[in-house]
Amino acid sequence: MKKNRRILSRLLFVYILFSWLGIVGIIAKLSYSEIQTSKYQAYYLSEISKQLSFKLENKPSDAIRYPTHGPYDQRLGYTLLSDQIDRLQKAGFGVSAQASLSPMMLSLMDEYGLFPLYHEKNQAGLRLVDERENPLFTAVYPTYGYPGFDDIPPIILHTLLFIENRELLDEKYKSVNPAVEWERLGFAVLQMMAKKLGFNKVSLMKLHSAKTIKNFVLNGGFLFAMCSATDSYDIALAAEDIDICESMFDHDPADKNSNNKLDFSKGFAFENYKLSMNPMEYEYSSIDTYMTRRQYGPTQNTDLFTLFDFSAKWDPIPTMLTQNHESTIKGFMGQTTAFKQRLVKSDVIIMGETKSINEARYIHGVFGKGTFTFYGGHDPEDYEHRVGEEPTDLNLHPNSAGYRLILNNILFPAARKKKQKT
Repeated sequence: MKKNRRILSRLLFVYILFSWLGIVGIIAKLSYSEIQTSKYQAYYLSEISKQLSFKLENKPSDAIRYPTHGPYDQRLGYTLLSDQIDRLQKAGFGVSAQASLSPMMLSLMDEYGLFPLYHEKNQAGLRLVDERENPLFTAVYPTYGYPGFDDIPPIILHTLLFIENRELLDEKYKSVNPAVEWERLGFAVLQMMAKKLGFNKVSLMKLHSAKTIKNFVLNGGFLFAMCSATDSYDIALAAEDIDICESMFDHDPADKNSNNKLDFSKGFAFENYKLSMNPMEYEYSSIDTYMTRRQYGPTQNTDLFTLFDFSAKWDPIPTMLTQNHESTIKGFMGQTTAFKQRLVKSDVIIMGETKSINEARYIHGVFGKGTFTFYGGHDPEDYEHRVGEEPTDLNLHPNSAGYRLILNNILFPAARKKKQKT
């Protein structure tokens, strides 16, 4: 009876796990589609836009709002409108015609603090003429400007796009909402979240997350991580009391002596590595083998790694984690593709390697009362999965040896020791 109950509880666990994975997968797919197409935003915002309007009426308006801040409105003097109208009315002038805003536009401005929609001028100023329309005085700001978009020199256009939003005019993203830049929005959300949770910087919030995961493993938890989730945990923990983020990430400069202050004993798997302090370099540290691969290969056709063969009697956990119908697995890239073997701690077990270039691909270790497994690369069935690409359809890869290793780690926490017969 107890045996049947155990089997049922395990089946229930697996069922719940895969149900949640399915739900997360659906949400992720819908979110990804929305980021690429802006389909739902377009529908929702177009319905709202139908209710946004204003009309000029031959009387003073009680449905109008004047701007109070913002560089554009300050530069062109619009923030002074309310005060100037009051002064003119006190001097005997009156408002003969004024715009009235629609209820929805007023609601967006009053309740959500949004700006009113109108065709903004590129230049504004003052022009005084005599009775024959001859100009007496003219002043415009900005003084210089381009007549139209096509008149902007390409070097200026592409420089601004590089700084502001590199995908804005990309033909690949024709339907994307141009007003939303997802990387900046994500960073702003993280900053807001950090402040709400009592952290001065996003980097401190992320450090807290890494320490929480570390304590989870120390107290008996199982950690499985792939791609840049592997080395980034170690780096965050080793740099606990050091500022390793440059000013564009947390608004203050990094400690230039960071590499000499790292405490490798606080991390899970790696030691003696160097941080990449260049914010323009797509790399965290020397742990990843990206630069080695650029120099010495391998290519997509020759990129393979081999699983070690473990004894179930002496190494039961590595044996479970390397169960597979193939011993040689196709390699695949990621922000962290693989790990330099010389930087892996001596007590960490290397379960999969590419021996020809001395890289570890699949590693496992004991940490406190728990264990961790790190698997380099991003997607076992998409060699070089890039940002913006469609997610892999796993139905097309039912016998994927690379994904089998992921499944081993998902099922591993449900494993129980079987009582031996005596």
